[in-house]
Amino acid sequence: MSKVEASPSVFYPGGGEELELKEGKKVVGGRTIIQVVLSQNKSGTASIKIYNSADKLVADKNTSKNYIVEQPITNGIGIIAWSGFDNEEKLVPPGIYIIRAEINVDGTTYVKNTTVVVKSYKIK
Repeated sequence: MSKVEASPSVFYPGGGEELELKEGKKVVGGRTIIQVVLSQNKSGTASIKIYNSADKLVADKNTSKNYIVEQPITNGIGIIAWSGFDNEEKLVPPGIYIIRAEINVDGTTYVKNTTVVVKSYKIK
């Protein structure tokens, strides 16, 4: 495996939902795109698990707001979007999150981590 990258690495969660900031301003929440690039143009699947900074698992299931399990890798490239929701479809609180990518190619599983920061917003 060549690399796993999240871009942007700092984002507001919500995938299009409006968030209120502490200063009273409003922003539209976004997402981070996790790109898996294999060193060879192989195909397979990729799944991500999201952990908070206390190493607690917060997202590892496909839901109506997260589609992060068993995503295709075609010609060496796989793309997974995470909008900052947990397994209960609630926005995660601001903080640092570890993204653990599990890549399955030809019966072998590779694991690689990267981090993202969910920006601060007013929690209702």
